Order: sequence, then structure tokens, then C-alpha cells
Amino acid sequence: MRNEVFARYGFIFNDGGKMDTYFNLLSWYSPQHKNVDAFLTPLEKMNIALIEKLENKQPKDDVQLSQKEMESELIGSWSCNSSKMFSLDEFGNFHAKNFYKEERGSWWLTENKLYIDTDEDNDTITFEIDYMDREKMIIKSVDCNNWHEFFCQTGGDYRIYSTLYKDKPIGRNIKNALVGFWYNSEGFEFTNKGEYIHHGPDCGNGTWDYKDGVITVNESECGEYEKTFDLLTTQRLVVSENWTLFRMHKDESSIPTPKSEHK
Repeated sequence: MRNEVFARYGFIFNDGGKMDTYFNLLSWYSPQHKNVDAFLTPLEKMNIALIEKLENKQPKDDVQLSQKEMESELIGSWSCNSSKMFSLDEFGNFHAKNFYKEERGSWWLTENKLYIDTDEDNDTITFEIDYMDREKMIIKSVDCNNWHEFFCQTGGDYRIYSTLYKDKPIGRNIKNALVGFWYNSEGFEFTNKGEYIHHGPDCGNGTWDYKDGVITVNESECGEYEKTFDLLTTQRLVVSENWTLFRMHKDESSIPTPKSEHK
């Protein structure tokens, strides 16, 4: 809300940052100026100061949580990619689901270690949490024989992302919001010139378009097909219940991890 005042005057945000990513999805945003202070009215300056004052009273989303805060924030749904996700409820119940299996059990937290007992084989998964804020937890180590069935390693660590904010809507221009690089285990890119670029072993490049809730892709090897989607946010494209795609950002040079959606 605060940064929209600057965006309306064409302020240039940090390339690839949260504000740059968000406002570039909106059809009216046109970055032109490194400084827009001269354009601000007295009322706008007052509103900016008021919003900033209220912001400072809110808990930061990217600050390490205390043990008590972690227990509260763990309740909800988590995922590390489109096919591996789990949920923890306030009664200590664990529920995991992926393409291959579904499993239930119990969970508890003790001194930055998340313990999960599964009902099926009485296996206990121990996650040593290195860092946790309100959008993600970074796991320092995992002690479990079959942890990979539900959780995935990302680079040199294990990053698991909260889905609590997945319903945050994108801007009104859906076609502009679809432009970018999307991935789960593979990836593809929608360009603003209508090009479809496939990153994976199957199919190939081609063209794409969006109209009336339908994405149409015409690939050189797989032909033409249509896709609808259940949800589109700044960071996720949910094509169906079992297929979630994450947005790759400019500052990520390899298979990325999703960024926060609730800003």
C-alpha cells in the first residue's frame, strides 16, 4: 500500500525485488524515475508516514521466530514443491500427501526440532530447524529413512514454504501476470511477446495466449492444448489440485525456491 504511492508516479524499484515483481504485474505501472519525491503531495506524504508507522507495529515476516512463535506458525499447510506437501494442525496431527502416497501421524516441537511420527511404519522424522520466519523454514538436517517421499532438498539445504498466504490475489491484468518463468520439477516461460519456451526433456518451444480464463499453448512437438487454473498469485500458478507451479525470479540462477506471496 505504501509503495503504491511511489509506483503511481513511476518509481523504479530494485530489479527483481518484491516490489518490482509485484508492480510489474499491473498494467498501469510504468517505471520511469529513480526519485519521485518532487511529485508527492502533502496528503500523500502524510499517508506514507502513517502507513509506515503502522507497519512498524506489525511483526516482520522475514525475522527469525522465537520457540513460542514457531509452535504457533507451524500450524497450517507447507510445501517444498508441487507434489510434496503436508499440514500440521493445532491438535498435533500430521497429514502428508503427494502423487504416490498419503500418510498421517502426529507432530511436536522441542528446542528447534520438529518431530513427526507416522502411523504407517512408526518412523519418526526429525527436522532440525536452522531458521524459520512467517513464510518458510530452513532445515539444517533431516533424520529419517524415507523423508524424501514427502520433502525435497533445495540446493545445499531444505527449504519448506508455508501456503497460508496462497489466496493473495494478483492484479487485474491476468495475461501480464502470467508472463514469466514457472516451474515445478521442470519449467517453462511465457514471454510478453507470446513466446512459449519449454525448459525440460519433453515437448518444445512454441506460442501461448490467454483469453477468458483459458491459457492456450501451441508447442512444436506436443501440439496445441488448453489449460485453466484454480489460482494465480504473484508467486504461484495452481493449475489443478496436484499441479502447482512456482515463479522463478531474476536473481535465481538455478532451480529456485518460491518467494513470499503475502506482500
